[in-house]
Formats: sequence, structure tokens, C-alpha cells
Amino acid sequence: MINSISKKLYYVSSIGLEKVLVIDGDSMTILNEINVGSRPYEIEVDEKNNVYIATDRNSTVTVIDFKSKQSKKFYIPNNGNIKVDFSSKKIYACNTESIGIYSLITGDIIDNIKGFIAVDSIDIDKRKKRLYALDVFQNKISVYDTESLSIIKVFNDIGDTPNYILLSDSGKYVYIANKGIKREGNSGSISILDIEEESISNIDFREGSVISYLEGYSNILYAVNSGLNTIEFIDIVNKKIINSIEPSSEILRRIKLSQDKELLLVTSKGSNGQGSLDIIDLNKKEIINTFNISENNFNPYDIGIIIEEIVNEEILTASIEDKWKKEEVCTILAKKLLSTYNEKKVFNKIEVEVDLSRYRGVNIESVTFEGCKINHNTKIHEKIEGKEDYTTFKFDFNIPYYINAITEDRERLVFKGNLSGRMKAVLYISHKFTSEDIEITVKSSTSLLKNPDIMDNYINLDISTSISVYATIEELINLPMYEEVVRDKGEYTNGK
Repeated sequence: MINSISKKLYYVSSIGLEKVLVIDGDSMTILNEINVGSRPYEIEVDEKNNVYIATDRNSTVTVIDFKSKQSKKFYIPNNGNIKVDFSSKKIYACNTESIGIYSLITGDIIDNIKGFIAVDSIDIDKRKKRLYALDVFQNKISVYDTESLSIIKVFNDIGDTPNYILLSDSGKYVYIANKGIKREGNSGSISILDIEEESISNIDFREGSVISYLEGYSNILYAVNSGLNTIEFIDIVNKKIINSIEPSSEILRRIKLSQDKELLLVTSKGSNGQGSLDIIDLNKKEIINTFNISENNFNPYDIGIIIEEIVNEEILTASIEDKWKKEEVCTILAKKLLSTYNEKKVFNKIEVEVDLSRYRGVNIESVTFEGCKINHNTKIHEKIEGKEDYTTFKFDFNIPYYINAITEDRERLVFKGNLSGRMKAVLYISHKFTSEDIEITVKSSTSLLKNPDIMDNYINLDISTSISVYATIEELINLPMYEEVVRDKGEYTNGK
């Protein structure tokens, strides 16, 4: 019995014609053309199948909502390279000398990471805890905590004209695409950075190679070799090329791996800016279909892939109910996480009065912080107009803190204070839930930005806090019971 079918949609950006094509992956026909602005580069797709398109010349990220099919534009300065973290509702945008962090819902800027000369590639680990940034001019990778944005580690001299980085599924390695451009001839390669060991190994390619982009899964890397106009299949374990495929057009641009890891999509362009979208079957290791783009100056670039599951709910519900009737089940009450929101707040120049005429030689030993506390009388839930699945949760909060000090007379002192502010969290919550269904939990992580000092009868503090808001519901989950034979010292037990 078939309960659902999969429908594939391919989004292809056109650098030359300021638009994105939407192509039916089954019939290979154009379904729609979306005007997004000057020079659309990178396309990102989140886990809800929403599409994000970065255009650098008009400093815009276009967001296409999967459910409504409506698009909106955020003013986000970028150089064409972005990453989306749907879980924390953030967009990370490279802007040459900085990385801007923006709200996924409103497009408002949240924070900014500065200090780069030419940041041109970023990636986020699977746990959404670490942000990796490649500065192609300084030849280094910087690692940041995604909540505090504090720098964790810097890896220098990481490649030969590095151009792109890709994190391994395990998060243990960073794969670095090296152009290897030299006057005497190109010698592109892939560097493998072992994060724990802080060591680098290399995979070399044929003379004339220029490695400009990477995709990967398990122990296989797929590389764009723009120098030789080939897609390279690399065995990471043995560090060798196991296959090469040429695209349909003369100049190879980008590749993108499908979510099911069965297809590799390839864009390439011809001499007049016309282009091709090739579909490679990774089991057969060959091109099985090609969509030719006949428009001059189209200049295809990046690809976004959506796999939509079309479900027959009546059949699906009936089949599940039949299965439950036939099987014993265990019902548990669990909390289901619907959405999270995180925001960093900085409190500068907090002053705490201390009577230095009474307490001589005060020395601060430590500052401790309690968790974020909500003023429940200030809580407001509001639906966002035109966005029935998005809710704003506003509240006043305070974070108690304690300054532990000692005087030169060995007298111990504790100064108490409160950080206070107002929070506006934007949460993705289906319209089928009411505010009474939702449980809101707030957690915080607070720390000093620098050591406190004492001046003119005041203790001066600079404090940073990261506040996370979690929306959960209680849900009954039916787990099938099964029999399992367990043998231990000759005993037999029934898994029930």
C-alpha cells in the first residue's frame, strides 16, 4: 500500500538574468521563474523546505515559504555566501570583512562578527554549536560558539589558495577545497583538517586542477574541479579519486547532493551563458538526465533541492490504526520540542555602589549569576500577521547576580544585583496549537565580558547573556512492543 509519493523540485539560480528557475524534477520542465535581484549566488534549503537565496549586488536574501509559496526579501548585506540555522532561527551571511547574524523571521540583525579580511565560506556543525569561517586572504579557519559568538579556536596556514570548506558528518574533520593557482600552473588539492589532532593531510589531483567546491556523505567526497571541468569522486579513507564525470556544458559551476544521497545535481554553462542541469545517479555513477537552459547569459550557478512528501492522510491514518490493533503498544507521555529562539544581550557599564570609606581594600573574588527569571505578569503571546504558524512571545526578565568580595581586613562581602530587560522571541508554532497547549521554558547562560573593576565607589561590570526560549507540548506516543530474547548466564527473559 502506497501512503505517500515523493515530488522533487530543483531551484537553479541565474547570475546573468537575476532570477531563479523552479524545475519539476520528474518531468524536467520549468514550473516557475522567480525574480530575486542582481546576481543570485548561494541557495540554502532548511529542514522545512523553505528556500533562501543570497544576492550580493542588492544586499538581499530572498526567502520562499514552502507552505504558502510566497516570497519576501530581507536587507542582508552579503557576498553571496550564507548559511541557515532553522533550529535557532538565524541566517549567517558572509560580507567580506564580517559575518552578520540575522533573524530568520524578521530579517533584523542580531549580531556581527568582525575581524576578517575576506571571509568567503562558512559552515555549521550538525549540533548547531560551532560556526566555522574561512578567511581566504589570511588562509585561516576561525571557530566560534554559535550562542556566545566567542572565538574557540583558530587554525592557520590551512591550505593552498583555499576557497571553500565543508564539515564532515561527524564534525571531526574540515574538508578544504584548494584552488592551488600559481603562475607556473594550477595544482588544486583538498586539505583535510583533523580538528582534535590539529593536523592537516592532503589529497592531490592532476596538474591543472582547481578545486572550487565540495559536497560529501559518509566516506565519499564530491569535488568541483573547475580547472579540468570534471566532477571528482574521492574515497576519503584511501585518499584517492575513484571516478570522474564531465558535465554537459563547457564550464562547471556547482554541485548539490540530494537529501536521500542518491542524486548529485550539477550546473555548468556554455560559451554564451547558456547552461545545463545534469542529474547524476550516484549508484550508477553516470548522468541519467539533463535539463538544457537555452537562454543566453543565463549563467546557472547554485542549486536548491526540495523533496516534498505528498501523503494520502486517510490511507495513512487507517494503516497506522490497523497496525496498532494488531500489535501491542506502550504509550508514554513525552515532551515534544516545537521551536527554539536564542538571543544574545549585552549589558555594558553596570554600576554597583560600594562604600569604600567603610570597606577598605575591596577585592572582587567572583561574580555568579542565576538563571533567567520571567515576570509572568508581562507575558504576551501574539500571532504574526500574515504568518499563522509564527508566534511572538514577549516578556520582561531579570537575572540575579552576586558579587563576592573580600576586604583587606578579611571581611567577606556579597553585593546583590539584577540584570533586567525585555525579550521578544519569535517561535515557529503550528496554528493548530493554542497558547494553552504550549509550555514555554527559558534558560540563560551569563558571563563577564571582562574582569570587573572598582572606581569612584562603584563596581563596574560588563556582562553578556545568551537567552534561549523553548516551546514544547505534551504528546502521547505509542511505541510498539516486541519480544527480544536476552540470554545472560543461561537465563531466558521475554522482552515484554
